[in-house]
Amino acid sequence: MILLLVAQALFTSEVAEPADLGIELDGMTVRSVKGGSTSGLQPKDVILGFKAWAELVEDLRRRPVDIEFPLQIRRKELTRDIVVRLVAPRKVENDERLVALRTTTVKVGAREYELLAPKGGDKRPLLVLLHGTHSSPFYILAHWAPLAKGEAVIAAPKSKDGLWDAAGADGDFVKAVVDDVSKKHAIDPSRVWVAGHSSGGMFASYLASKRGDLFAAAGCFASHLLWEPAAPSKRPAPILLYLGEKDKLGAPEDRSAHAPTLRKAGHALTVLVEKGGARGPDFHDLNDRGCGVIWEWLKRQKLSER
Repeated sequence: MILLLVAQALFTSEVAEPADLGIELDGMTVRSVKGGSTSGLQPKDVILGFKAWAELVEDLRRRPVDIEFPLQIRRKELTRDIVVRLVAPRKVENDERLVALRTTTVKVGAREYELLAPKGGDKRPLLVLLHGTHSSPFYILAHWAPLAKGEAVIAAPKSKDGLWDAAGADGDFVKAVVDDVSKKHAIDPSRVWVAGHSSGGMFASYLASKRGDLFAAAGCFASHLLWEPAAPSKRPAPILLYLGEKDKLGAPEDRSAHAPTLRKAGHALTVLVEKGGARGPDFHDLNDRGCGVIWEWLKRQKLSER
C-alpha cells in the first residue's frame, strides 16, 4: 500500500498535483521513505496507530500548506511517539475554507504570525488564535475563519518548535502581535479576544489571568487551565473552557482542576462538556460546533472600561 494512492482517492478534486506523501507501506511496516517530503519515519518502522488520522484527513482537505501530525510507531521493539511532516500542494479556487485562509504572513522581530484582515469599515474586534502542540496556525484558522466571516481581524501567532512558553518570551510575543495589528488596522481595544486549542488553550487561560487588561476574554478548546499566581492582572478576564467528555488526553475533571482557584481569583469561568466527546478517534480535535460555541460567547465579552 502506498499512501500516495490514498491521498489521490480522497482528494482528487482538490489536489493540484498528486499528493505524494512519500511513504510506501508493506501492511503497516514502512518499506521506504522518499527524501524531502517527510521527516520522522524510517524504513522498517511499524505504524501502531494514526493517533490523529482524522485531523490529518481534514488538514489535507483544508490546508494549502504542509502539515505535521503525531504518529505512534514501533522501532526496534520500542514504542515511540513521533511527528511526521507531509507535503501536499493543492488548488484553492473552489474551496471556501481554503479561500478564507489566504492569509498574510507578518514578521514581528524574528517571529511570525498569520493575519486575516477584512478591508475597510469601522473598528473591528481582534481575535488572537493559539494553535496546539506541534500544530500550526492554519489548522486552527481553518475552523475559525469561516465563523468570523469578516466580523473580526484574526491573528494567529506561530510558536517556536511547535511549543508555547506561556510564562516566558511567548507572552511578550503575543502582546507584540496585538500591538502590531493594532498599529496597522482599525481595532476596537475593548474587544480583543484570545482563543486556543489544547496547549494553545492553556496559554489562552494563562493570558486571561496575566493580561486581563488587554484581552476581554479567553476561549479554551480541549485544554487544561493555567493561572498566574505571581503578578496577575488587576482585571481577571472571563474564561470559557470547552471540553469533550471522552477526550483521551484528559478527563474534564482533570482539565478543569484549576477552576476553583481561578474563580477564587475573580475569573468568571464557564466549563462546557460536550457529551460523548467531539469527533475523531481521540475526541481531542477541533470541531465546528465547539468553535462556534466559543465564538458566540466571545462576541458578548467586552472591556467595559474602554
